[in-house]
Amino acid sequence: MKKVNLKDIISSLEQTDDQTSFYLNKNTYKIEMTFEDYFTLVDNLSEDDKLEGHPDWEKSLINLTRDILYGNDYISLPDKYEINEYDMMKKFLKHLPEFLFDSFYDALHKKSAFRNFHNLLNKHHLNDKWLKYRYEKYKDIAIYWCLSNKIKYIYK
Repeated sequence: MKKVNLKDIISSLEQTDDQTSFYLNKNTYKIEMTFEDYFTLVDNLSEDDKLEGHPDWEKSLINLTRDILYGNDYISLPDKYEINEYDMMKKFLKHLPEFLFDSFYDALHKKSAFRNFHNLLNKHHLNDKWLKYRYEKYKDIAIYWCLSNKIKYIYK
């Protein structure tokens, strides 16, 4: 029985952003990456387009994106909105010493919240604590996604 490595899912989730999406092939259990621009490109190509003028690496990416868009073999991993790192940061505040809570809370409710948050992490030497917390939250998201999609997984 095939299983996906949870660490591969977590790594993919950590790389997800506005332009980058990850998908699990239900047959091979391989995680594939594509970019939002390629969905637009594929939408504008005809079905019989030979992709002349595109380098081989790009042809592969276009064909993968076609398979994702029009096939049934791929399941989308959570996107950045489902991950919601801002919400993660807000929940992390509960794990801070009380005397730091207000400064972190204020930082998250001002312009440039992500930068402010990370500056405070650096200032108070809390990067390791944040990264451990964040990793566990990504792990929780990955497990929930696997269970929701009936995907068997291992963690090694």
